[in-house]
Amino acid sequence: LAHKRFSNDVQGFKEILSWLKSSGKKVKQSWFCMEHTGIYGLELSCFLSKKKLHYTIYSPLHIKRMMGIVRGKNDKADSKMIAQFAYLYRDRLKPSEMPSKTLISLRILINHRQSLVKRKSELKQQSHKMDRMEPIVNVSFVTRCIIREIDWLEEEIEKTEQEMIKLINQDNLVKTNFDLLN
Repeated sequence: LAHKRFSNDVQGFKEILSWLKSSGKKVKQSWFCMEHTGIYGLELSCFLSKKKLHYTIYSPLHIKRMMGIVRGKNDKADSKMIAQFAYLYRDRLKPSEMPSKTLISLRILINHRQSLVKRKSELKQQSHKMDRMEPIVNVSFVTRCIIREIDWLEEEIEKTEQEMIKLINQDNLVKTNFDLLN
């Protein structure tokens, strides 16, 4: 199996197509298979969709379960396993499609909210540590700073949630599914 590393940007994606052509492959007949990496693979999905090229995105867990235990864990070993998976199950591959812009934006907002919540949780833990330190040393300045930052994060989480609701309400299909889920 041939192996080559490309950058995860439009220039790298163009290099993939050039590499395929120079290897004697017909790009329009190629099928790209990749692990679901969330926002990290979004740009490649957009590129392939715009070029009207077939691609499939699978969860890493699905690929791992279908392929069994594989020795070595690095980019080359992973790409080899994905290529073997795609070849073995080529008759079952279903083309992936780009989600709507609303869903992509919503996914980004969800990731952002999760990041804010995680930071808030870390600060709360730090605040509890400061509370235990207070009888020993004066840490009131640090405690006040942490509390201000927690308050700011709570506001940002609220704003992010409002933005998510606004986005959901702008798309009838997403709104319908959201209402059904709730």
